[in-house]
Amino acid sequence: MLREEVTGWLNKHLNTEMQPPELLLELSDGIRLYNIAEKVNADLLKKMGKLHDNARPKSFFAHENVQRFLKASAQLGVPAFTLFDTHDLLSENPNERAVVLCILALSRVAVKYGLEPPQVVKYEHEIEDILSGKRQLVDPGLSKDEIHQAVQAYCNARNLPCPERILFGEYRFNPNTTAHVRVIRGEPLVRYNNQWEDLQVFILQKLKEDVEASIRTPETKEADPTPAPEPIVEEEVPAPQTPKDAEARRREEMEAKKEFFFLTALAVKMTSELREDMCIVSSADLWEKACEERLSFYEFHDWIKVELRKCVLSNTRKERFKNMDSAGEESSSALREQRANVLHSIQRRHVLQAETAHSSSRS
Repeated sequence: MLREEVTGWLNKHLNTEMQPPELLLELSDGIRLYNIAEKVNADLLKKMGKLHDNARPKSFFAHENVQRFLKASAQLGVPAFTLFDTHDLLSENPNERAVVLCILALSRVAVKYGLEPPQVVKYEHEIEDILSGKRQLVDPGLSKDEIHQAVQAYCNARNLPCPERILFGEYRFNPNTTAHVRVIRGEPLVRYNNQWEDLQVFILQKLKEDVEASIRTPETKEADPTPAPEPIVEEEVPAPQTPKDAEARRREEMEAKKEFFFLTALAVKMTSELREDMCIVSSADLWEKACEERLSFYEFHDWIKVELRKCVLSNTRKERFKNMDSAGEESSSALREQRANVLHSIQRRHVLQAETAHSSSRS
C-alpha cells in the first residue's frame, strides 16, 4: 500500500503515469529520482551535477543519477537510516521496501519546501498531533465510523479477530498494545512505533505474543536473604462449596480453556505455510478430540500443530485417491468405446465382403 502512495505522489509532482507494479523499473534509470529531488530544491541539485537524461536502466549513468539523488536527499534532511543503497534499486533482486521508505521520507521533508505530501504522511502528522495533545478528533459514533467498518470487513474476510475499538481510529490489540489505524487506498494500516504495519500481520503478531505469554512459565525471583517478617493474618474459614458452585466454576474454567484453545488454533493456522489447507480444518472438531485426550494448556500448541498437519495430509490423500478413481473410470469407458468401435469395423468389413462375393456370383 505504501508503494501505491509513493507512486501517486511521484505522478502528481512529476506529471507522469507510472504504475505501482512497475515502480522500480521506472526508477531504475535514476532520472525520475533526480527530477523529484530537483522539484524539492532545484538550487541544491545544480551543485550535485548534471542529470544524465539519456541514461539507460541500471547503466553506469543510471548509477550516477541515483547517487546524486541520495546525496541530495541526505542534504535535504532525509534521515541516514532511511536512505537506500544503489544496490537496493539497480541489482537483479531489488529491495522495494527500502526504496519506497526512502522516497516516503523525502516526501515528509518536501513539506518544508511547499510540496504537498501523500495522504499517508498527512495521517502521520494527524496521529502525532493526537498523541502530543495538540489535536483531538471528533468521534462520529460507531454507526458512522468508516475506519471501524473497514476494519471489521477486513477482519471478517480473513477470519481474524477484530481489535477492540477505543475511540475513532484508535484500537486495543491486546491488554498491553494500543495503536492507531487509518484506511489508505481502501486498506486499513496500523501506525505503531512510528511505522506502518499491515493489519493482518500486526494482529497475528499480537496473537502470537498472547499465546507465548500464556504458555510461558513465570520466572522465579531470587529469594531475599533477609526477608521481612510476614504479618500475622488470621485465616478465614472458607464457606462450604455447594455442588452447584463447583459445577459453575468447572464450566467457567472449561470456557476459558476452550477460548484459549481456539485462539491457539487460529494462531497456528495463520502462521503456517499451509494456512490455506489448515483453515479448512474445523477447530471445533479438534477441541472435541483434545477434550477426549484430556490435554493441558501447555500441550495445546504442539498438539494442534501435529493434528492440523495430519488432517491436511489425510485430505490430500483422499483427494489423490478420488482423482485416481475418476481417472480409472474415464480410462475404462474409453477402453469400452474403443472395443465397440473395433467390433463395429469388423462387422462392417464382413458385410462388405459378403456383398462383394454375392455380386461376383451373380455376374
